[in-house]
Amino acid sequence: MRPIRSGPFLAGLLTACVAALPTLAEARPDTRTFTCDQVRSIVQNERAITMNTGAHSYERFVSDRSQCMYMEIIEPVRVPTQETAQCFAGYRCISVTIRRQFE
Repeated sequence: MRPIRSGPFLAGLLTACVAALPTLAEARPDTRTFTCDQVRSIVQNERAITMNTGAHSYERFVSDRSQCMYMEIIEPVRVPTQETAQCFAGYRCISVTIRRQFE
């Protein structure tokens, strides 16, 4: 029996993983590529989703308070879309204690 040579196999596997990285990085939807109605619809359908809001920014959007943790409340979020810079997309969950610090 011949021994299995793992060197070429591992090199091929590593190459495939590295080639897939750009695809994984682009998996998050970008609010700027959708209309305002489309963004709202996505948030309502998914109930909770993380979307890019800029070249280096992202946000988690929720449709209602049920998607937040026990000590969190919701706050309206406005994001840039194809047609407007301030589209109401849904809500973000924020800690009750953080909210009190800024009031």
